[in-house]
Amino acid sequence: MAELLWTSVSSLVEEKPFKTHEAIYDWEHMKAFVKTTDEDRDQVMKMYYDAIAENPKAALIKCIDRCNNLTTMSWGLSRERIYRMIQETEAYFPRLLRVIKAETEFNNAAWLLQYQMESMLDIYKRLL
Repeated sequence: MAELLWTSVSSLVEEKPFKTHEAIYDWEHMKAFVKTTDEDRDQVMKMYYDAIAENPKAALIKCIDRCNNLTTMSWGLSRERIYRMIQETEAYFPRLLRVIKAETEFNNAAWLLQYQMESMLDIYKRLL
């Protein structure tokens, strides 16, 4: 991925004018430590992904992370958690991919990430 973007992922995160690192940290921290109920989970997740979608670099990094998660989730997640991750990916990641595609410098990466996500989702749905 670094070769495609002509930079390292860490340098994308650390670019200060966009505050990408802070945006991801704040929302990842919130998502990990805010306890949600079935009733408010959708609202919290929408706020989480809306905030990430405001920053194309944060969206790019979140999509890279999701590709990794989809690739490795069969190693230890329950069927219920895999199903929930599939639903979350289908609900929120198309928007993040559109945000990335809108940035000329990230356009090629967006197509590759979309292909990887769709391929992994197709495999898991067939196996569940």
